[in-house]
Amino acid sequence: MKLIHIISSVVIFSLSVLATNDWDCGGNTVYAYTIDREMFYSFHHECKTFNLFYVNIPQHQIFEAEFEIPGSNPPGAKFKLQFNRDFVIGHFIYKIDDEAYYCTQLSTSTTASD
Repeated sequence: MKLIHIISSVVIFSLSVLATNDWDCGGNTVYAYTIDREMFYSFHHECKTFNLFYVNIPQHQIFEAEFEIPGSNPPGAKFKLQFNRDFVIGHFIYKIDDEAYYCTQLSTSTTASD
């Protein structure tokens, strides 16, 4: 059973890499690989914490990932995205001094690894 969970996590993560584009958040480009990594960590943590399996997660359940990007302009901007079990992003915002702004999806995708 654990092998199935690992395989399904890898497959789901691989699918999200194909589906995610870069996003513009107030002049900060948040790259696809960063978004994929943050979504995967958040999803995996939630599944592990609550002993969830992909097949048991309702389609409407929302996951959140919050992160900072070194070198963001202005410094200290916080990024937050919400997505469903299929890694479809519903909302993506960034916060500066407690004010939230929407990020916009770009038509390009950058592949890299860190």
